Amino acid sequence: MASYNIVHHLGIDGEFHINVSNSAGNPLDLTVYIANAIYRKHYLSANSIAFTSNLYANGLLKLTLPANTAVANDVGIYFYSVDINFTASNTVTRVQDGLLTIRP
Repeated sequence: MASYNIVHHLGIDGEFHINVSNSAGNPLDLTVYIANAIYRKHYLSANSIAFTSNLYANGLLKLTLPANTAVANDVGIYFYSVDINFTASNTVTRVQDGLLTIRP
């Protein structure tokens, strides 16, 4: 798992890419996974907002944060996390987390 901080500016669509590999370093076929990518004001906050996510066979996980989604939230720093769920065995793996800074 990796931790990265990302920045999003209000009023524009944000797109973030994550390349997911298996233990041998090869791209993981994500078409058999479901992604859960969210951000929240505090690590333990019950309320969260989801990124739109697309999963690809070449290991690419694309997160999108539409401009109108972020506008509804305050400018500030949020905690985000990205998990993938292998549907065949219901195994959940955290692939990335960090801080999301929303700026004006």
